Amino acid sequence: MKRIILLICVCFPSFYTPAQNNPVNQDTSRFVNYSAKILWVKDIGDSLSALVSKPDNRIFVAAKYGKIFCFDFSGKLIWTHDVKRSILGNPIDSNGNLIISTLSGDLISLNDSTGEVIQSIGLDDSLTSPLIEISTPYNGQQTEAVLVGSAKGGVYCYDINSFEMIWENHSATGKIMSKPLALDNKIIFTSNDGFLYCIDSRSGMLIWKWTDPKNKNISLADCSPVSDGRNVFVCSPHNFLYSIDLMLGRTKWLNDYYDCNSPLMISGNKKLLFVKSLMGNFYIVSAINGRLFRKLDMDYGEDSTKNAFLEWKDNVLFSAGNGKVYLVENDFNWKPLFFLSDGVVQNIVHLKDDTFVASSVSGRVVEFKLK
Repeated sequence: MKRIILLICVCFPSFYTPAQNNPVNQDTSRFVNYSAKILWVKDIGDSLSALVSKPDNRIFVAAKYGKIFCFDFSGKLIWTHDVKRSILGNPIDSNGNLIISTLSGDLISLNDSTGEVIQSIGLDDSLTSPLIEISTPYNGQQTEAVLVGSAKGGVYCYDINSFEMIWENHSATGKIMSKPLALDNKIIFTSNDGFLYCIDSRSGMLIWKWTDPKNKNISLADCSPVSDGRNVFVCSPHNFLYSIDLMLGRTKWLNDYYDCNSPLMISGNKKLLFVKSLMGNFYIVSAINGRLFRKLDMDYGEDSTKNAFLEWKDNVLFSAGNGKVYLVENDFNWKPLFFLSDGVVQNIVHLKDDTFVASSVSGRVVEFKLK
């Protein structure tokens, strides 16, 4: 595999832009506020692809075409940086490093306090999945590593500080788009080739791969897996909800009642699955046997968006294709929080207490508080 490492001290100087030279518009129009307190709104002016935060008062926003923005929790712009490459998956922040992957095949590490480039590595493969951080043995000790999936089906694991390769896996033959799941010493991921894969996080070796024998030609690229520690759950584009044995890679149960729309979410106690349907229903399903526990008839209509859930104190927040963000409370009552008229909210991140930040495809960042 072609691999180029650049240790950077003064490279990319024109890409770094101090915050004062790159203003971001404050704009609270085109909102309908139902039951949330909107703290601030920023208009980035570019399509957004990713959002991540860290506990010490930092919010990082990645625009689709390469601009990175850093805000504090009050909405003040700290710094911006333009990597001049398309970004698809969420970055990660670890030990002062903001790690970004690009469709051009780059892993780039930025100083999360200043936005300046620390180092970069180029791969001969387009990086298409969100990044995750794992701990894995390397050179005789446990090492923090970054893991990413690619357009060609590769999974790459690198030391998060040095960008030295730890291992790579090429079992899949199709694009990897959904977020890989790290579980004990296993990495679970789906691919456009129709398979769910389980590989060893210490070596990258294949443990098993699974597909539905009756629907072998389906794509699982958008199906983010979740797990209760014993089983893995995925929802296929044909609206089948599956439970697969984590140890053996065999189907335990399936259900086609829920017209489900990936991704899924599993409750904190690992007993319930939260399933957003394609036709305006929200299902709470038993993770043990796939039986319906509760059905909520919600008003979001037909929706094929792939936006993730967020669980907080047994409450679930999620967004729908109608531009609304919803809250499903722990007693299974639900309500809309706010409506964003010019774009679907794709990411919701918890900041602190009952305060959250969300980003929309259209380029808006919203910090809000639950009432």
